[in-house]
Parts: sequence; structure tokens; C-alpha cells
Amino acid sequence: MQIALSRARLQIALFALRATVASAGLGVEVLKPSLKLKSRSGVVPLLSLSYEQNVPTWYTSCLLFACALTLAIQALPKRDV
Repeated sequence: MQIALSRARLQIALFALRATVASAGLGVEVLKPSLKLKSRSGVVPLLSLSYEQNVPTWYTSCLLFACALTLAIQALPKRDV
């Protein structure tokens, strides 16, 4: 079984996703004091880089899982059928 991925497209997609998550987290952190957003409700706990169990944390976990899965697939012995 072969899976073909374009390296350039994968890099662009991962960069765009990382930039989106980081920008949203930074935006929430910067706007929280100026707009007097509540820290425990709304969009702040969902996107903040200071909390756990939110979008940036899930993104990081999924990325680490994808890396581990890729390494596991590469480690499987090749079989000639």
C-alpha cells in the first residue's frame, strides 16, 4: 500500500493551519485585557494559549499523533504479496 502526498502541499497546509491557530491564540491573548473579555467563558478558554483542553492543545496533540502514526507505518515490515 502506497500513500502519495505532495510535500509542498502538505507543508503549505500545515503552515496555514499552524498560523491560523497561533494567530487566533495570540489575538485572544492581546484582546482579552483591552476588550475586558471574561476569562472563563466565551471564546477565551477555547482559543487561549494559556489554558489546556482547547483548540491549540488539541491541534498539538493531533499533530504529535499523526507523526507517531506515520513513524509506526514506516516501521512496519514490507511484505511482498
